[in-house]
Amino acid sequence: NTRNPIKIIDLSMRKMFPINVNSYKPSATRINYSIANFKNKIYLYGGMDEDNKMLQNMDEFDAMTYKF
Repeated sequence: NTRNPIKIIDLSMRKMFPINVNSYKPSATRINYSIANFKNKIYLYGGMDEDNKMLQNMDEFDAMTYKF
């Protein structure tokens, strides 16, 4: 998948901006996933892949370094 779905929301401007993530390598493209934020890290869990197969894995994204 060549799209980069990660965006930053600026609440004061009420706009979303894409993040250029050169190391964007999550384990799968997912939809309907759970997400949590803890200590500058974002955790993505579960959901479904592009073939509607259920996923049971977790990805960690570091919001300070923009790396998975």
